[in-house]
Amino acid sequence: MSTWMIVSNVLLWCVLLVQMILFFAVTRSVSEMVKRFQMSTPGGSNLSDKSIVLGQKAPLFSEQDQRGEIVTLRRDADHRTLLLFTLDTCVACQKLIPELPQLLKDEPNLRLIAIAQEDLAAPDKQVPPGVSLIRCNWLMEQYEIKQTPYYVLIDQDGRIADMGAAVKIREIAGLLDKTA
Repeated sequence: MSTWMIVSNVLLWCVLLVQMILFFAVTRSVSEMVKRFQMSTPGGSNLSDKSIVLGQKAPLFSEQDQRGEIVTLRRDADHRTLLLFTLDTCVACQKLIPELPQLLKDEPNLRLIAIAQEDLAAPDKQVPPGVSLIRCNWLMEQYEIKQTPYYVLIDQDGRIADMGAAVKIREIAGLLDKTA
């Protein structure tokens, strides 16, 4: 009987060690997830000093698009620019990108730039003519994008004219008309 008692104690200690390891692994995973998905509070306590606001000069960039061309946002542009921030896993984003050229019917000088996160495993997106696709994590952070699809409209002077979430192309077209 004493042999079974020893085996039982050893097994209990092994189970206890496995449970402790699992507990610490789950705790670590949860803390990493909370850090990753931490959102700003409405009161602004987590917002940095460089928060993006309407009327502010837009952060400038120069990045390579899906065709290998350099796309540059400058302040002295003679046209407005629409930035559409997307994710490869966002279904609404995937529906919006092919519809973007419809915006050019009402405003032919509008620059259309879709911005997605860098992902080497992501399949190549079919991007319609007139739209540039930039894959850049830095721009997502610079413009403080917390949800997708999210648009930022930049006027000719390089200032942010409008921004927000939009799921349908009609919403963006209506906002373009409103800010024209």
